[in-house]
Amino acid sequence: MANPVAEMLLQALIWVLRSLQSPPGIVQHAIEVAVKHGYRYIDCAFLYENEGAIGEGLQNVFKKGLAKREDLFIVSKPEDVKPALLETLKLLQLDYLDMYLMHSPMGIKNVKGELLPQKDGKVIMSDVDYLDTWKAERHVYQTQSKLIPFVKGKGLVYIAYSPLTSPQTPFQNPEHIIENTKVFDFCLTDEEMKKLASLHYGARAVPWDLLGLGHHKHYPFSKDE
Repeated sequence: MANPVAEMLLQALIWVLRSLQSPPGIVQHAIEVAVKHGYRYIDCAFLYENEGAIGEGLQNVFKKGLAKREDLFIVSKPEDVKPALLETLKLLQLDYLDMYLMHSPMGIKNVKGELLPQKDGKVIMSDVDYLDTWKAERHVYQTQSKLIPFVKGKGLVYIAYSPLTSPQTPFQNPEHIIENTKVFDFCLTDEEMKKLASLHYGARAVPWDLLGLGHHKHYPFSKDE
């Protein structure tokens, strides 16, 4: 039986590709290599500004018969829901997404479609309250000890964001993409899990405090959560 975790991976690849300003063709090739070696979960966002390249990579995957659209679980995140969704579908060359996630824990004002509209070097904020729906980052330094039992009690599956706190490694490198699939032949012991849990100190891999957002009236993150 296939490992369901192994079949739902392309985590962290997308943002690192964008942040490294990858040369033309790198993103497309990374998508092909990842799908060819079993990755099925593709995490995108309008903010990453590379969904066009991802769309080209996906079309290559489909044309070469490496996977069908229904074999993949493709996620994106809006900045302004309806127009951003339509643009994302156009860039990815898809008819639908499998999941559409809220990207920011704070509202940002829509100013003529600008990605991060600013005034005096700070993002122009809106008053929309996302406080109770966007606190769920989880990794070894933010273990979510209260949230996890609640989620399990509701029969829900929790998928961690940045479980290794976004290590800056070259995820677009084919060797690394393939290497990351070779981690499903072992299990951590109870003692090892306790050691990992002991690393918690409330840190955030992505604190969302850039460009003044840390002063937003609905900024949700604090060290003790």
